[in-house]
Amino acid sequence: INYVSNSKYSGTNNKYLTWYNSGTVESDTTSLGFTSTVSEKMTPISASIKLKSASKFVALNNGQTATVTVKVRKGTAYNGANERLIVGRNAYGVTSDTVLATGTSAIGTIDTLSSTTIAATGDGVFEFWVDCDGTAGFINVTDWSVTVS
Repeated sequence: INYVSNSKYSGTNNKYLTWYNSGTVESDTTSLGFTSTVSEKMTPISASIKLKSASKFVALNNGQTATVTVKVRKGTAYNGANERLIVGRNAYGVTSDTVLATGTSAIGTIDTLSSTTIAATGDGVFEFWVDCDGTAGFINVTDWSVTVS
């Protein structure tokens, strides 16, 4: 994926904006009913190329699983497919990028995406992200949590 990123967007500390070929991802401090005061605002520009959130990485030992939970919210004009929680392909049992959960809530409603991975087949790191697509509107992503067992 090609991108350009600015970690101090508009000269503001802790404000970032990243441009991808499939849209933009930026920090958003608008109050949306999340627990966290900052979310990722994902604004896709393509109905056929998925826009990925920032990745979350989780270290697992052989035999462990991770239960990953994230909150998402569709903006009022969002016209893309339902957002998805993905675990990336790895050398520890996940043989392809895999959809763990898909959003089902209406526009403007907070949705919780949550799922448990397969058991790791070795000590390693699992990568997770949320993706979306569309040509109008945005989604917000925040409040990630992980339980390893």
